[in-house]
Amino acid sequence: MKCPHCGQEHPDSFQFCPVTGQRIAPQFKACTNEQCSDFGKYILPLESKFCPSCGQPLEEQATESKERLEFTINGVSFTMILVEHGNFMMGATQEQEDPNYDEEPIHKVMLTKDYYIGETPVTQSLWKVIMNRNPSEFGEGGEGDYVEEWENLPVENVTWNDCLLFVNRLNMCLHQQLNNMKFRLPTEAEWEFAARGGKESCGYQYSGSNYVHKVAWYENNTGYEGTHPVAKLIPNELGIYDMSGNVWEWCQDWFDEYQEGCQINPNGPNSGWGHVVRGGCWRDCAGNCRVSCRWNTEDLYCGMAIGLRLVLFKMINNNQGQTDNSKKSRKKQQCTNEPVCNNSTAALTIGEHYVIGKDCIACGTCIDECPVGAIQEGYRYYIDPKKCSACGTCADVCPSEAISFEC
Repeated sequence: MKCPHCGQEHPDSFQFCPVTGQRIAPQFKACTNEQCSDFGKYILPLESKFCPSCGQPLEEQATESKERLEFTINGVSFTMILVEHGNFMMGATQEQEDPNYDEEPIHKVMLTKDYYIGETPVTQSLWKVIMNRNPSEFGEGGEGDYVEEWENLPVENVTWNDCLLFVNRLNMCLHQQLNNMKFRLPTEAEWEFAARGGKESCGYQYSGSNYVHKVAWYENNTGYEGTHPVAKLIPNELGIYDMSGNVWEWCQDWFDEYQEGCQINPNGPNSGWGHVVRGGCWRDCAGNCRVSCRWNTEDLYCGMAIGLRLVLFKMINNNQGQTDNSKKSRKKQQCTNEPVCNNSTAALTIGEHYVIGKDCIACGTCIDECPVGAIQEGYRYYIDPKKCSACGTCADVCPSEAISFEC
């Protein structure tokens, strides 16, 4: 097997190039007819044009490798795929058949920063190595047809709050390797852009195909028996698996109806009832697995159909542009030109401090960097003005620029 990136030959059993870390294009095709006895089995040579068992035409299934980052914790590895920044139309676009009312209005979204997204949903093995427990209904100690393969089943039965705790612990475990980067849940816009294939999008109804059974585990190919191991069906245009079906995936955003007009790096509304979940699951109809379909549930809900996928983003570089002191001086100068405060007594008591605004995505970056422990966790993080030393560190590292100076 020849790697298209470095040109070296490797054994056919290799899935990734040991030199570049890139996925090597598969040397076999699989039949995508779910009624065929060879469905999903990569046993047919690449030059095959028809399945010898059922006669169905075989499509090209190799995908171009994208930049990837791989991490390993206590023997458990996972991969993040680069999603380059770009623009797209979010919502019930033309190919999305029978959309729900909350998928409209269609609106333009501009994502101005690159990010990485999980090649697969978070697996039970990764969750267990970080959280020291496995809450899943299927797999290890549970039910389903894949108990022996539990390590590669997507974790489920986790709340939104559980996911925030998992992400914070993951960041702590890997902080020396992250090099000014942080993990978090994806925003709803980031999730949909990646599911559509990013800049490589072919306009599919599902993530990677117009034929749901090729890319998704859903009601018609699971027999309502539960989740399936990740990365067993074909990936989408970016090489990402299981964004349609298998498990719903928590997003960072509160749920609300879409608004008209172009949006830049949207983080969703300031509040709401429950957070967004995306992608559909193993017991859903095909319509729920479409890339524009959205749902919501309360943050404390956990069920055997909801998991998560990670996003990795680059934090703001403190060394770019002005120094920290000049940034702080600029913010204070701007503030002195405004009325001090509606409550002058509070201003005199509390003094100058930073506040966290509506664009907070609860990623935990600021709380890790605060030298005086003034920041508290929550759906939106909070800075205690009595403890804040007005050093500006939190504002400098905030990836969503949600922190501002107040006097």
